[in-house]
Amino acid sequence: MSTSPAVRRRPLLHLTAPHGWLNDPHAVAHLGGHYHLFYQHNPHGVDWAVGIHWGHATAPDLVGWVDRGDVLAPDDQDGGCWSGGMAVKDGEATLLYTSVQTENPSLGSVRLAHPSPSALVWSKDPVGAVIGPQAGDLDLLDLRDPYPWWTGREWLLVQGAGVSGLGGAVVQYRSPDLRDWSYDGVVVSSATAAGITSTADGSLRPDGSPWWSREMWECPQLFALDGSWVLLLSVGHRHRPADIVYAVGDYDGSRFTPRYWGPFSHGPAAYAVTAFVDAQGRRCAMSWLRERTETRPTEWAGCLSLPVLLTLDGDRLVTAPHPDLAKYRQPGQALGEDPVTVDLVSGAAEFLVPPPGAPLSLRVADEAGVELVHLDAAADVVRLRVAGSEPLELTRSAAGAPPDRDLPLSLMMDADVVEVCGGGTEGMVAVRLSTYPQRVTVWTSGVATVYPVATVSPVVPAEPRAQPGSASWPEGNRPR
Repeated sequence: MSTSPAVRRRPLLHLTAPHGWLNDPHAVAHLGGHYHLFYQHNPHGVDWAVGIHWGHATAPDLVGWVDRGDVLAPDDQDGGCWSGGMAVKDGEATLLYTSVQTENPSLGSVRLAHPSPSALVWSKDPVGAVIGPQAGDLDLLDLRDPYPWWTGREWLLVQGAGVSGLGGAVVQYRSPDLRDWSYDGVVVSSATAAGITSTADGSLRPDGSPWWSREMWECPQLFALDGSWVLLLSVGHRHRPADIVYAVGDYDGSRFTPRYWGPFSHGPAAYAVTAFVDAQGRRCAMSWLRERTETRPTEWAGCLSLPVLLTLDGDRLVTAPHPDLAKYRQPGQALGEDPVTVDLVSGAAEFLVPPPGAPLSLRVADEAGVELVHLDAAADVVRLRVAGSEPLELTRSAAGAPPDRDLPLSLMMDADVVEVCGGGTEGMVAVRLSTYPQRVTVWTSGVATVYPVATVSPVVPAEPRAQPGSASWPEGNRPR
């Protein structure tokens, strides 16, 4: 089998749609002993379209997903069912999604959907939109992506927005019952966030850093973590996805005051992050991984990242591989200066580097000797070069505190996906290779271990089902 870009191979650990286009993950939750995950899906082609559906997958953990078919689809009320979230209270779940109209999809309304007892069938609430395409008297350019949570007294919900005169913004609403919502103002915006200045081209960046927000903030995720509040944002520029950034600060129930801004995504692939709580109550995140711009998919497009744990080290948001990955690892092999051959056809491979300590260099080359990955890890920084992409540099916290700083740095290779997280690094790396290596040669100048990762059953299409809308799979987002 050739490793030519024309010979595509599905990732084994990274969720793909059985067919068609996949983008944003959302509404990840643990219900009835299983995880449920939803994603933006175009079943009719490998390109994004306004008439997007909600795909659905379930799993006993956060890795071994089984596709369950689409649960929401466009109809005479929804030109498209765009991203949203899940509200869970007293064991009862409700989906909140962005309903857009084909003639003006930039401004979305919020609608509800309710589950069957198994949560495999979701029915749209006949009440229609519970939040219209407005936010007070703001001059909105974009509005979408509801993210709800229960405070113990009421429901709060934030949406991403683009506002004339403010740039990217997060707006908030309140409700006692998920149906009757009142607008509560701008939580934070490009114009009001500390450290942001406007540049000559109209872009908005903190302290001149190139990853900063632009005129649209998408997929806002606002949550408490380790005694502070974290805001995760996917920032768009000129109607195109750009990067994932985050802020750490204080939130008084109405306004968020950032203390620190930083990049969450490194590399060109990750966008549209979703944050959620796992079955053990740990804060986690997953993202959409975009195809390379030159890729011309024919059967499927897009995949989802692996889950990561989120913790704070001071005001830096750091990641670690989710523990659910551990059961898929096969016995490991120590790496050193002597080359080791690793098979990537029958499974993925994870390279684990011990916590910050002695400097280490890890290199991965394909069968022709072409270097695919070069990772240099020092005590305070990780530098990564992936073939066909710009060099990357991640800041790294020292080992010790908090406790998960003692977890190793993880580099995962799965088909064309390269992901790096953990070991005290700020955020995560996701890069797509232009080839699909079958076997690679690895060597290091330092201590590291490679673990083959067991094959997860491939995604298969669900059984024939009713067209989703008011009913869906029987028992058994925006301009790009």
